[in-house]
Amino acid sequence: MRIDVFTKNYEVSEHLRRITEQKLAKLDKYFTGEEARAKVSFKKQANTLTLEVFLDYAGKFVRATVSGDNFYDNLDLVLPKLEGQIRKHRTKFDKH
Repeated sequence: MRIDVFTKNYEVSEHLRRITEQKLAKLDKYFTGEEARAKVSFKKQANTLTLEVFLDYAGKFVRATVSGDNFYDNLDLVLPKLEGQIRKHRTKFDKH
């Protein structure tokens, strides 16, 4: 999976980037054949940290957003949301 990281008002540490790549790599089991692409956006607005993950696979899109106090916790919350959406639309992914 190819992962692109975008930031707004925040500087992503190398540790956070590595953890993000490791956790998103677990989603590779849902994608076979073509390369999946993930766009991860880290945004800081006032006291809120927002994490948005946008997955693109064979022309299909899945997006999940979580806001909270910590990006590490947000990452743990966004993964189940993405997995649920992927499982829900898995037949669409397989047919395509």
